[in-house]
Amino acid sequence: MRETMLSTVDNPYNPFSDFDKWFQYDVVHNYNCLGIMAANTYSSNEYGEGRILEDIEQGIDDFLKNDILGLYIKVVHDTDISTVTEPAHI
Repeated sequence: MRETMLSTVDNPYNPFSDFDKWFQYDVVHNYNCLGIMAANTYSSNEYGEGRILEDIEQGIDDFLKNDILGLYIKVVHDTDISTVTEPAHI
């Protein structure tokens, strides 16, 4: 299963493997990645997990299209093969 998170180009921590440090860095620098993801994701708890993950990724992709400063990135985690890819720039 493919999971995605919004992060920033300067955050040295992976939100999937080191969430606490990633989150602390995000908060200290006032990036608010989780808030941005929530504001840009349109989904429902009534959907299945796969659909929700797709909606989250679509929200991240939509946000990144408008990130004119290029500060934010998408980090991808594929849980089917238990690997984490390098952050992907959109």
